[in-house]
Amino acid sequence: MKRLILLRHAKSDLHTDAGSDFDRPLSERGVNDLPMVAEALLSFIVPGMQCLCSPAVRTQQTWALAAPYWPHIEMHTQSSLYLASADELVRLIEKKSSHTDCPADCLMIIAHNPGLSQLLNHLTGPSDRPVIDMPTSCAAVLDIQAKRASDKNCPAQLSAFITPKSLKSGNMHAQARI
Repeated sequence: MKRLILLRHAKSDLHTDAGSDFDRPLSERGVNDLPMVAEALLSFIVPGMQCLCSPAVRTQQTWALAAPYWPHIEMHTQSSLYLASADELVRLIEKKSSHTDCPADCLMIIAHNPGLSQLLNHLTGPSDRPVIDMPTSCAAVLDIQAKRASDKNCPAQLSAFITPKSLKSGNMHAQARI
């Protein structure tokens, strides 16, 4: 795999009668913010790309908002993504990248924190730099040179870090400088 896109679900509604964390829907802010990020990611999307998405309501709604921007991405719901740790995410990425059913060298994951932020920090290298936190509706585009995502000797390059806040300020495709 050469590129990995991590997308944290859009802002959810904490004050809902959904009952469980799994069933929380998106908030109005999330519904408004996510399309901007989906559009900004267009230049990183490649033909044949696949997306793995958590089954939680808020991640499925995030996919539904983004899907019209990415009609050529094949989405698969992956139950193990719900609240997955960084280690679980690495195992899933390595398993997916070792299969030949993924024709593109690019994979997207739509999931949750703290796992996504932990994964981003794990993949981008040394622990002596500031910790990167992924807010809701945030996308991190990683270019991976290593054969395996778990290879700490060859950290991934953070090519873009896209947030609704950066897009609203006009800084659409800012290169992350970490």
